[in-house]
Amino acid sequence: MFGDVVRNQTASMAAELGGDGTEATKATNQATKQGKEAVKIAGKEGGLDKYNATAGSSIKK
Repeated sequence: MFGDVVRNQTASMAAELGGDGTEATKATNQATKQGKEAVKIAGKEGGLDKYNATAGSSIKK
């Protein structure tokens, strides 16, 4: 999840520097969405006994 946020923020900066504000906004919105999802996943109860379920929930399908 964190990698998705970083990738989208980088894409947003690149698009903005390239003069494409529309694509920058799309990338920023996607980064925000991924960040919120990461916070939601981080808030779940964890522990080594729940590792597979927690780690598996962040894998893209």
